[in-house]
Amino acid sequence: MWRLDLDSLMRATEDPNYPVHWEQIQYKAGVKTPGRISHHKCAVVGDKMILVGGNKAGAESGQAETWIFDLKTNQWDSAKISVSQLEI
Repeated sequence: MWRLDLDSLMRATEDPNYPVHWEQIQYKAGVKTPGRISHHKCAVVGDKMILVGGNKAGAESGQAETWIFDLKTNQWDSAKISVSQLEI
């Protein structure tokens, strides 16, 4: 996963020659992550980013997984959500 430095983005809007800075987030060895996915949805709530669904690399259909990323510790946690927990 990559993080965009929003300060560098703001400076680049004022000065087109200013480089926009991206940083690859490093994880601890052996820590489980959602892996490479596309077509997912994310929302940030407080200091957590919630990732829902998407397609794993090479898969043709979507998945029904939910992950939570802690923006302070840079750690992923798989969320177990049952249909009975959802409000419709």
